[in-house]
This record gives sequence, C-alpha cells and structure tokens, in this order.
Amino acid sequence: MADFTLPLARETGGYQPITASGGYVQMTPTTAVALTSIPATAVAVLLQCETQDCRIRFDATVPTSSTGFLLTKAVDKVFYAGKLSNIRVLEAASGSKLNVQYFE
Repeated sequence: MADFTLPLARETGGYQPITASGGYVQMTPTTAVALTSIPATAVAVLLQCETQDCRIRFDATVPTSSTGFLLTKAVDKVFYAGKLSNIRVLEAASGSKLNVQYFE
C-alpha cells in the first residue's frame, strides 16, 4: 500500500509520511464501542462500514441511533488523525461491520 502524507504541524513542525502498516481490524459494533487493538504507534485511522450503516463520534461520547456521524455502508470512508482512543462506533442497523485500518 502506498504511503500518504499527513500534516502534523503541531507535533513535528512539518509533514510526516505515514504507512498502513499499523494493522487492520474488522469489528461488529452491536453496542457502542471504542476501537479495538489500537497500536501504540498509530497516528491515524481509515474507517468504513460494511453490510450496514454505522454511527461514529470522535469526542469519546457514545453515539446513539440518532446522534453521531452516519457512515453509509460501503460508500462513506473516514480518515481521522487525532486521539484514536476517543472514537466510539455503533451499528445503525443490525449486522454492521466496521473495517479499521491503522496508520503509523
């Protein structure tokens, strides 16, 4: 997989290449959950819902069936560089799967 360039001016004073070697996880968020298996070196994440829609929040607040960002299955993708442990995900419909790719 190709490297990406992510602006991390606050931490590094410039740009830093990142790679997708941080790991991959597929989750089934039947209840509101935090991301699992976050590598200590991860600085960003790519999220995509599969089979059913998901709801997601980035402020450590639990999403509900009517709050949080709606990620449409197999269409919406979110690339997030921030405090990964604050991400919370909930399935919007039964049977949702969340694909998670960590970047370091």
